[in-house]
Amino acid sequence: MTKTKRIQILCLLGAVTLLLSGCWTEAPVESANGLLGDQEPADQQEEVILPAAFTLPYDPDQTLDPVTCADGMQQVAGSLIYEGLFRLDRQLEPQPWLCQSYTYDAASLTYTFTLRSGVTFSDGSPLTAADAAATLRR
Repeated sequence: MTKTKRIQILCLLGAVTLLLSGCWTEAPVESANGLLGDQEPADQQEEVILPAAFTLPYDPDQTLDPVTCADGMQQVAGSLIYEGLFRLDRQLEPQPWLCQSYTYDAASLTYTFTLRSGVTFSDGSPLTAADAAATLRR
């Protein structure tokens, strides 16, 4: 057998080994004593929740005001702080959020929003129609 033929066979065996190694359904699990063993059933395992952090850059020369904010990162940070009457769904269609419904009167060009009950600010004070109107009028 020639040297080239041996190299081809070794490469073919290596490729087959790599392909077959991806076919395993379970990886061996190391037990508490350091030996490979069976894993505990899922219903007996303790759920582990790892801490997570989310960091955004903040430019103090920019504003977090959602109306006047021009910077994309400030808009992202603001969206984590403020909630609006509507939110966009996965299809980017507006869906009521702080309002539960709304109507539009074409004759008077008037929108009427019905606010969701039980909505409060971070200090516990309730969201009122006056608060929503003041935000929209500014």
